[in-house]
Parts: sequence; C-alpha cells; structure tokens
Amino acid sequence: MTEKTTRLLMEMRLDMGPAQQVTGQSGETRLIYHVRGGRFEGEQIAGKILPVSGDWVSIKNNVITMDVRVQLQTDEGWLVQMSYESISDLSEEERRVFAARGKIDQAGHFFRVVPTFTTRAPQLEWLTRASIFGVGTRYDDRIEYDVFEEIAGQPCDRGAPQHAD
Repeated sequence: MTEKTTRLLMEMRLDMGPAQQVTGQSGETRLIYHVRGGRFEGEQIAGKILPVSGDWVSIKNNVITMDVRVQLQTDEGWLVQMSYESISDLSEEERRVFAARGKIDQAGHFFRVVPTFTTRAPQLEWLTRASIFGVGTRYDDRIEYDVFEEIAGQPCDRGAPQHAD
C-alpha cells in the first residue's frame, strides 16, 4: 500500500458581506452570504476570488449545511470554479445562542470541505483530478481556508492532458 501524505496547495481568504437571513415555518434558517472578493496563494496557483461567488448556508436541527460556489481567477487570467457542500454540527455554545436569539454568530466556526474544481485551462486541468480537502474558519467578515492536496508517493502530473487522436 502506498503511503499518502498531504501538502498545502493554497491559502484562501474570502471577504464576505453580512448574511441575509430567512427563517421558515419549519424552523430552518437560511443564511445567504455574498462573497465580495478575496485572494488565494500557493506555490503552484495564485490569484483573486471574483465577487460573483456565493455561500448558501442552512441551519436545521443543530446542523449546518453549506453549498458554496467560488469563482477563482489566476494571476495568469485563467478561470477556475471551486464548489463544495459541507455539513457540520453546531457547538453547544452556538446551539445556546441560536435557541435564544434565532440567529447565530458564526465567528470562529470551524469546518472541513472537499472542493471540486472545474476549468478549461489545460495547465490547470490537474485540479479536476486531484484529491483535495480544506479546513475553513468563518469570521464575521471573512472565511479563511487552508487547502491541501493529497499525494501518494509522488506529486500529481501537472502536464497537459494526453488525448488519443
């Protein structure tokens, strides 16, 4: 069996607007966040986060689910879409605050994600095949991620995809 290790792929900072909150009759609360922009930095990929991105959060039965779409633009001008869904539990303190106020302060809320990437850039196509996970922390005005690539023995081939003609 090949030993698997990880390496830091990039650090990301998403600048977030305030949540728009809607609570339905079922008790489900929806939070919709506008991603205002941001930056991602890594040894192999870096650029800005475009403000066409969004974060849709649902809170029900003390569980937070997220559906996130982030549009990246590399410093070379290539577009990459990063998306993920995530589920996490509210901490005891978050549950208490949510029960008392009907809203939640997510500052310091920690979560894990397994993003997928889509791009037409041949030199970034390796992102669509790589095993990637991230650890995020939400603050009042931003989300910060450390995004890692899992590697087995050697780095993923970064070359352009080979096609049989």
